[in-house]
Amino acid sequence: MPAYEYFCDKCSINYTKVRGIKEDDPGYHCETCNTALSRVYSNVGVVFNGSGYYSTDNRKK
Repeated sequence: MPAYEYFCDKCSINYTKVRGIKEDDPGYHCETCNTALSRVYSNVGVVFNGSGYYSTDNRKK
């Protein structure tokens, strides 16, 4: 199950919620002030090693 990060703009509190990928976002609320939480999107580090990942690569034939 993936974990999703949420942030309360009013309280400045981060929350981590676990739910399935195919489940709809239920619209979480802050446990302190009951304000709707904003979803936090972050970058995922991906490294492609080897040849053939770029159009400028010289592929071995």
